Amino acid sequence: MAVIAIFTALSIALEPVRIPMPFWPGQYFRLWELPIIIAFLLFGFKIAFSISILNAIGYITLFPDASGILGPPWRIVVMLTVLSGLYLAKKFVERNSIGNKNMNQIEKWKKPVIYFTIFAVLFRVTVMPFVDYAVYSSLLPLVIGRSIPNAYIMGLMPAIIFFNIAVPLYTIPVGYGVAKIIKKNVSVDNII
Repeated sequence: MAVIAIFTALSIALEPVRIPMPFWPGQYFRLWELPIIIAFLLFGFKIAFSISILNAIGYITLFPDASGILGPPWRIVVMLTVLSGLYLAKKFVERNSIGNKNMNQIEKWKKPVIYFTIFAVLFRVTVMPFVDYAVYSSLLPLVIGRSIPNAYIMGLMPAIIFFNIAVPLYTIPVGYGVAKIIKKNVSVDNII
């Protein structure tokens, strides 16, 4: 339980860190996903998903924004897609690395992070554009009080797709590296 509280607090504490996106003015790259990814790699799906839910509650409580009540469930869906990709990648890596004693240390580090990143990108980019379209076309108009033209939403799709590719490209390798450092220096059960 303490692990969930610590990683949730870290995730919420990283919320204000924002890096502007040059291709989508008004949107930002954020770092709140990193502790959730690290928790997944160290403790598994259930702990990471619990942290995602608590992060969503913390987000709506501490950082309310124009998306209103839509933001937290949206975050949970985002993390569910990423965590599902990571889960399948973990199963794939475990199945394919058993008995492979010929890999040197660099290969043992590189291969899993590549699979984790690819699977997370594939899951996120496959699911999130459809979720984003549904939110922008149906749910967000209820919150903001006016409809959003379909042409505008479709015009955003390239930026949405690029965003959904870019986020796992920096969060997964960084999260994996931090999880490896924690594993090396701290005694933790059920580590990657």
